[in-house]
Amino acid sequence: MLDLHSFFAQDIVADRRRVLHATSKFTARGKSMGANEYINSPVVKQSLGKGFRLCVVGFVITTRTIGARLKLTKEQLELWSSDDHEDPPVTLLNSGVLKKHQFSHSNSDRSKEKFRFSKYRNTSVCLPSVTEREIFCDEDRFYPTSGKGSRAHLTLACAPGIKPVTTGFDLILAVRCEQRMRKGENQKAETYIIDGGILMNYGEGIWVVYPNSEMLVSSLFSAFV
Repeated sequence: MLDLHSFFAQDIVADRRRVLHATSKFTARGKSMGANEYINSPVVKQSLGKGFRLCVVGFVITTRTIGARLKLTKEQLELWSSDDHEDPPVTLLNSGVLKKHQFSHSNSDRSKEKFRFSKYRNTSVCLPSVTEREIFCDEDRFYPTSGKGSRAHLTLACAPGIKPVTTGFDLILAVRCEQRMRKGENQKAETYIIDGGILMNYGEGIWVVYPNSEMLVSSLFSAFV
């Protein structure tokens, strides 16, 4: 079984910056397609420096990344301009990390194994305020996001040699697994009850945590220069 604590080394957590961020539009300093239109749009200009509460509705864990999944509000979706249906690069799908390291779980150990996830982690910077809100348990719990904004995330950790941008692609793959399950297509999944929620293994090294409570965290809409 892959040890998350040793595999995702502390020095690569959050890309060493300690400040988490969600990218609403990658502009490449104005060089990417549609960057100038986005930068100069009234809604973006009016929102710069504005505070928002981001809703964390789950976590996606793969052999490459660990990411917090976000559910955007209507106002936040107006600022969202990332491709939620972008196909992951072939190099990612054929990743050596995915082939070499697989999460595994022995059937005989399922009743003994306990999964625990820490909600808070001390850092040397100011911590954002965090509040919890119970998630109502219905069938939509396992399809918390889809369509526009479903790629929104916070990169928490990357495996050695993996870039943070990979987290978004891993989330896209996870959403596709959920949609295949919802449509009754050929998508298998293993379910585990864990402390504070449910863990689903969709195969191919893709695990998704569906917590009992969503978390609201403070954020600031700004530009990266």
